Amino acid sequence: MDNRNKASAASAPDPAGAPDPLALLALDTTGVAFPGGSLVGVDGNAFSVMGFVLNRLRRAGNGASVRERYQQQAMAGDYAHLLAVSLAFLGENSGDDGTDEEGEEQDEEE
Repeated sequence: MDNRNKASAASAPDPAGAPDPLALLALDTTGVAFPGGSLVGVDGNAFSVMGFVLNRLRRAGNGASVRERYQQQAMAGDYAHLLAVSLAFLGENSGDDGTDEEGEEQDEEE
């Protein structure tokens, strides 16, 4: 093995021993009705992301206390922290399921 391969092998993270990144956040998501969904297509501005998640939480029936908890936790770190908290509050299965916010199927062109 030449020096290039040694350097890349030494810097590669060990996925088997790596902790779950969301567990490191120690988020309080008790009592949250997870709305699901994805951040794909949402404006990347931090305030746009927070507004999108707050709207989804409200539409899923979460009260003001849950939305305030999300907002406090999302603003407690940097942009990467905001995204991790936002995905956690959208739910564990946050992915595009092919429906819009009202549960109707999306057109392929959108």
